[in-house]
Amino acid sequence: MSLRDFVYIARRDTDGLIKIGSSWNPAARVMSLSHSATGKVRLLKSFRGGPADERALHERFAASCAFGEWFYPAPSLLSFIESLP
Repeated sequence: MSLRDFVYIARRDTDGLIKIGSSWNPAARVMSLSHSATGKVRLLKSFRGGPADERALHERFAASCAFGEWFYPAPSLLSFIESLP
């Protein structure tokens, strides 16, 4: 993991799906998602971490996966997000 790596969590307004991803610039990444995804995507949280941390979260919340890196807003995922500083 580089000091420039972040894991970000974002939510799409149209359907409430949550994306867990990694980027060196989460704000810019979420902005690009808003242009390519259906509807506005808003950054909820970001924290230092890299692709391995992202994969660990994908595995942790696999039961809530809608497709790819997008997840349904399951209570366990929402609780995790709320617990982040």
